[in-house]
Amino acid sequence: MYLIFTSNTLDNATFRLILAGTGLILAVLGGLLMYYGVGRQIEK
Repeated sequence: MYLIFTSNTLDNATFRLILAGTGLILAVLGGLLMYYGVGRQIEK
């Protein structure tokens, strides 16, 4: 949330691109970790 505020304040396209890329990577990694953590327990 603070990074979004900072991104809007700076109004820098490069910072927004880095922030979006980081968010995308974290979302994919979070989904994989949830699948392999919880999904395997449900599968058994």
